[in-house]
Amino acid sequence: MNLKDLISELERQKPLKWDKKVDSSKLKMVLINDTPRLRIGKTENYFITEPCHEQIAERLEIPLRYYKRMASQIPELLVENVNCWLEMDNRSFFIRGFSDSVRAFLSERYRVIDHLDVLYCALNELQAHEAEIEDCYLSEKEMDIKIRSQKLKDFIRHRMTLLLEAFLLQTLRQGIRH
Repeated sequence: MNLKDLISELERQKPLKWDKKVDSSKLKMVLINDTPRLRIGKTENYFITEPCHEQIAERLEIPLRYYKRMASQIPELLVENVNCWLEMDNRSFFIRGFSDSVRAFLSERYRVIDHLDVLYCALNELQAHEAEIEDCYLSEKEMDIKIRSQKLKDFIRHRMTLLLEAFLLQTLRQGIRH
């Protein structure tokens, strides 16, 4: 994917994204056609993306292997487990959605950082370092941008040399003390 396509895709997705802070008492997992969905409130049922399933397991402290096993073999048990933990939980969660799917199940303290915002900030810095964008990649979990810049490479190499020299000096000083 090139940069123009990446920006177009992120712009297309922007109006479809939504965020909600939701108390655990208003969350429930339900089965619809043997597929677990997340209900927010009384009637809104959302598909759950794979990364979101992993986050639900993590936030509710359900071992991921067990969570996945329940999801594939006995989805009713998964729903029962998740709902039990949600009922016992006394916190709010930050839910991120995309259209009719829940894409993230996060701590209520989560700070929103969107790919498009990161991209525009990065482009300003990359332009200052005369970077060429070679390739872009976008998935439900990540956005990757492959760049090439001799100026940036030299800048990083210089910083790394300073960091390594400082680390070596600190290590030598600590070694002398002992």
